[in-house]
Amino acid sequence: MECKFCGKPGNKKNFIFETKHYDLFLSDNQYYLARCVIRLKRHAASLSELDKAEWLDFHELVKKVESSFKKAFDATLFNWSCNMNHSFQSKPYIPHVHFHLVPRYDRPVKFGNILFEDKEFGFHHEPYKEFEVSESIKEKIIQKIKENL
Repeated sequence: MECKFCGKPGNKKNFIFETKHYDLFLSDNQYYLARCVIRLKRHAASLSELDKAEWLDFHELVKKVESSFKKAFDATLFNWSCNMNHSFQSKPYIPHVHFHLVPRYDRPVKFGNILFEDKEFGFHHEPYKEFEVSESIKEKIIQKIKENL
């Protein structure tokens, strides 16, 4: 078995941008408008394996992305998580450091003729609620993010 993040280095589906150490992708699940996944480019199984340069790069990525999402979608706040539980659902365990970025909105946001409503605003986001949008809407979201980077 191979790492699901390392096994496809050429896969750029939903790719938004990269830094020296990370790739940013739009999640297929758009229950929260502009939800993303940030993948560490090298394989590391836990946060304690990150080196100083990777932490500093992540810090700069956070500042850049949050600023972009505020400009692009007027996001109110951001939930960041590094939950790798799915990597431990079956053996062999092959975790890979990655982060989930969930922009949160204190009001409904209309984008691409779709009304996105953050019904859990002020509470923990719902990680398992799914909402897939068309490829053309995903492309528009990605373009809006890129325009505001």
